[in-house]
Amino acid sequence: MIGSRVLSIMVGLLGIPILLSCLGSEMYGGWAVLLGGSFAFYVLEFGMSTTVIKYLAEKDSYCDLHRSEVLSNATSLLIIVFLLAGVAVLYAAAPLAGWLNLPDTRLLSPGGLIIFLFFSVIGTLLFRISFQTLCAVRRYDAYALISLLQFFISNIVSWIVAYNWPRLDLILISYWVSQLIILYLSWLWVRRTVPWSYRPGLTSWATIRQMFLHGFNLQFSDMMYFVHFQFDKMLIAGFVGLAQVTHYECASRAGQALRSIPGFGLGSFLPTATEKYSSKQDFWPAYLDLTRVAALSAVFLLLLPMAVSPLFLFAWVGQIGYHGRWVFMLLAAGIAISVIAMPVNLFVQAMGRTAVMARLAVVSIIMNVVFSLILIQIWGKEGAAAGTALAISITGLMYLYDFHSVNHRSMSGTCYKLLHLMWPAVFICAMCYGLEQLIEPWVISSRWYMAPAAAVLYLSGAISILFVFATTGRLGEIELKLLGKIPGVGQWIASIDAKS
Repeated sequence: MIGSRVLSIMVGLLGIPILLSCLGSEMYGGWAVLLGGSFAFYVLEFGMSTTVIKYLAEKDSYCDLHRSEVLSNATSLLIIVFLLAGVAVLYAAAPLAGWLNLPDTRLLSPGGLIIFLFFSVIGTLLFRISFQTLCAVRRYDAYALISLLQFFISNIVSWIVAYNWPRLDLILISYWVSQLIILYLSWLWVRRTVPWSYRPGLTSWATIRQMFLHGFNLQFSDMMYFVHFQFDKMLIAGFVGLAQVTHYECASRAGQALRSIPGFGLGSFLPTATEKYSSKQDFWPAYLDLTRVAALSAVFLLLLPMAVSPLFLFAWVGQIGYHGRWVFMLLAAGIAISVIAMPVNLFVQAMGRTAVMARLAVVSIIMNVVFSLILIQIWGKEGAAAGTALAISITGLMYLYDFHSVNHRSMSGTCYKLLHLMWPAVFICAMCYGLEQLIEPWVISSRWYMAPAAAVLYLSGAISILFVFATTGRLGEIELKLLGKIPGVGQWIASIDAKS
């Protein structure tokens, strides 16, 4: 599962310079807006993927009748939602496309691009709801393989089409049609492996209502993710233009990729958090340990990349990436705070206080929309990034404050411990940024100079941080265990401990 996640991130980042070189800045901005629109349509699933797994787990997931009952109700709910949403999309597609400045293409009008996108997402969601049966019977490997094939093949096909026929409509159609083909073939296999059938006689309004309410609460986190990282692109398209969307997209996608690594890794500690809380043990030391890991992850995956981002972004996608450097820096600063707050999410789920998560998600969405609408008219794409960074940061601090208050702990005490622990790392990141500013004029003439310069500067900062932390005893048991999994790093740190 982790390997497929990392590979998906790498494929996604690799595709940006490929599509950008084929489409150009303006057309790629349209592609980025449509990609963000797909996330908006995915929200219409209303958390049914997770809800289906829960309902199957509560029943006998190995019984065909029970699987058919759960999936029939979930499918009926999705059909109702999609029909209602379809009416709205058909009515609003043309004016929305005009406001977003979407281009006209040979096969699809601007509104037609949105309508095609909507029906493509609907198809993927209806196929994917069946795949949750694999998780219910513990076939996680098969589920991960289908997700990987869907993502990998659709991207490869779109790259081939972009290279030979650099047209937005053909790339969009090839991307989604290839996904639908893979999902259809997978759906046929899943139906044979874990059989179920759609039976209207097994549906009931009471069950549909219960599943909707459960999924609706879960969906707030997906809505928050959409607003934080996709909604801004639509505002930029409407207020500034598609070319600026391209600058924003390159920086934002890099930040999202880096954020997903600690998010996925820390999520694996949820069973530990649940066990600590349910057994009535003192879970606070475990929370502090995970927060220390989260803070160190934020340093290596966000603050240090932020220090070398002008060099890296230029080396990755050229001047377009360089012009998005401040977008990346602003987003990375906000994401760093949200990463530090990730352990709170784990323990809040373990405590069963998901209503708190939903409430704060709504507050975060409102803040993001308001801040971005105001700041984008002042600073353009950087204003949109600043609005998102502010919303993410304030939400993370609210998570921390609420969690400490409920558990009668001092938030200032936790912040002081983190600051005392992490200040050498923050100082080294600041030094790396200063060095980046010094060498940037010398290497900016070529991307071939900037790539190795960014790599050397990042590795120097990372090695310096690890050396200082190892010699001053700042690495805890969990950090040593995680670092020990990296070839060569564990032995090097052990040798430093032995000498000191």
